[in-house]
Amino acid sequence: MFDDAAKAALLSAADRGGLLENAERVEAMADVLPKALRDRRSVEPSARAQMKADLALVQSLSSSEADKAILDRYLERMQSASSAAGFAAFQEVRQQLFGARPRSFQPIDPNKQFPERILVRDETLPIAFLERGAAASKGVGKILVPAHQGGAATGTTARGTAWLLTPRHVVTCLHVIHARDAGRATDADLALQVAASTIAFDDTTTVAVATVVAAWEDLDVVVLALAADITGRDALPCRTSTLAKPSADAGFYVNLIQFPRGEEKRVGLRANAALDVTDRDVYYFTDSEQGSSCAPCLVDAWAV
Repeated sequence: MFDDAAKAALLSAADRGGLLENAERVEAMADVLPKALRDRRSVEPSARAQMKADLALVQSLSSSEADKAILDRYLERMQSASSAAGFAAFQEVRQQLFGARPRSFQPIDPNKQFPERILVRDETLPIAFLERGAAASKGVGKILVPAHQGGAATGTTARGTAWLLTPRHVVTCLHVIHARDAGRATDADLALQVAASTIAFDDTTTVAVATVVAAWEDLDVVVLALAADITGRDALPCRTSTLAKPSADAGFYVNLIQFPRGEEKRVGLRANAALDVTDRDVYYFTDSEQGSSCAPCLVDAWAV
């Protein structure tokens, strides 16, 4: 992905930016890496050695668009957390690697007073928002669908997101249970895939899928019955009223509880404003990736 000279320049930028002062800062940088990459990290005795090892790991990424996005997100985190000197150094390296658009950085005057105020509109939320979100997350699981072809398992598994509609039913995307990069499974293969599917809500609760209850091809949505009722987890409430179109003066946010790339459960809470609403679709800026299919789109009341 990048050569040793660029790696040395990145390490120097991290040093100038104050990122090597303690191990906690280095860990914060690595938090944006995919779980599969984080699992390959070695444990080093110092912050500098850890950063060198992490950069070597990131250096092994391919030149695919997906891996370029991972690297850019990692460098963005490092640059944003840096001091002014480090920020400029990171910008120079990012321009060399990606042609990243220059960004200005003006250090804050420590003698200037900045009174507390609401800048545009009050974006604070009651602390119960987090508690309700944690409760809602318990009803969201990762669905695993072993693919079949011609009646035999292929050895590949489709991954997506499913959420509790009732204690015995979940909602997911139709294309997830078809487990195909393109096209649809035959009825016979689909039946085998559904029968072999499981949903993991966390490390302690995994339940088998029993059957398809209803499906809407045009909406890419399917309701599945589970082999047993789920207890200790609430079904997600669903809105019954129409969402108003967002505007400059009034809008809403879309919180996504999801399994991006089929990895750990994550929540999209930042830069997540709704863009538009139609009779059947909600357009939003919330981050999501493959594996997030059918992640529940939740308003701030944690209702779908």
